[in-house]
Amino acid sequence: MLIEHPPGTESHPYYLAAIERLHPSVPTVFVNAKGEPWTLRPKAYDVSVLFPASPKSDERPAWADLDGLRKAYFVTGDFCQKQFPCLIEARYANEGEDAIPADRLVLDPMNASNRVNEKVFTGDVEVHSNLYLRPGRYRITGVDRDNHSLARKEVTIGTEGSPASASARPSR
Repeated sequence: MLIEHPPGTESHPYYLAAIERLHPSVPTVFVNAKGEPWTLRPKAYDVSVLFPASPKSDERPAWADLDGLRKAYFVTGDFCQKQFPCLIEARYANEGEDAIPADRLVLDPMNASNRVNEKVFTGDVEVHSNLYLRPGRYRITGVDRDNHSLARKEVTIGTEGSPASASARPSR
C-alpha cells in the first residue's frame, strides 16, 4: 500500500502525505519513540515500508541495488524456456525451498508496452530483467503460472556482480 500507484489509481493517503512532506529517496521504515517499527495494519504486518517513486531499469526500481550492496544478475526468457509469465526466484544456496527469496521477479512480455506485445507475436522480442543479489551463492528457480518448475540454476555472485560460476539445468 505504501508504494506509488499507476496514474488513474489511488495511492494510499498516508503514502501521499509522507512523500509530500519527507521527499524520501530510499525505502523507509518508521519507528515510534521506543524504536519499535510502525505498521499500517498492526494485526496483519510486523512493519510497513514506504517505497518512494524511483526511476526504473528493466522494470526494477533503481533502489533495488541497495546503494551497491546488491549486484544486478541478468536473466532472460530463455531461462524460463520462453514460457510466460514466469516467476524467477533466487534463494541462498544453503537455505530450503521454503525460505524467503533474496529477490524475485516476474518475466511477462504481455504486461509490457503495446509495441513489445506486437513483437512477442512475431517472435521479435527478448524478455529480460535483473535480479539484485548480494555477493554469495544462490539457487535460482523459474516456475510457470501453474507453479510447474521450468529451470533451476546454481550461481555464485562475485563482488562485481557478474557470476563467478554458474551451472544450469532445465527442470523439464
